[in-house]
Amino acid sequence: MTDTITSLEALTPSDLDAGTVFSGTPSGKIVRGFATAMAFTPVVDTKYIFHEHSRDLVVWFIGAFDPLYVFGPCGCGKTSCIKQLAAKLNYPVFEVTGHSRLEFPELIGHHVVRNGNMEFEYGPLTLAISLGDFFSAMKLTCWSLPPLLV
Repeated sequence: MTDTITSLEALTPSDLDAGTVFSGTPSGKIVRGFATAMAFTPVVDTKYIFHEHSRDLVVWFIGAFDPLYVFGPCGCGKTSCIKQLAAKLNYPVFEVTGHSRLEFPELIGHHVVRNGNMEFEYGPLTLAISLGDFFSAMKLTCWSLPPLLV
């Protein structure tokens, strides 16, 4: 886990031209990204085509970093759009897929025994929040809320 945190902290922020990143044509609109990808950065799908509605996500990303909730029917491309946005900008994405027995430590972290010592291993939500990266919570309807509120 120490290697993960070290590599996340070593990411170098970079100002990128949004037009160049998403369409290949410079636009003069600056979008924040990272100079290089890392282990949690999705792979760029060269065949992925951003739908015209994807511009709303890019505009959100250029502006203030308020939380964003993307919703829609199953299979409409919510996750793939976010992942490809992150891939183009070299942002790490931390994912959790909901299930009926999901517990809070799976999100924030838990203690583990490593080399005879107790260490706290951060969960995906904690890593994303502390480092300003993407957190993808899929299948929210499967999550059992009472255990998450403990």
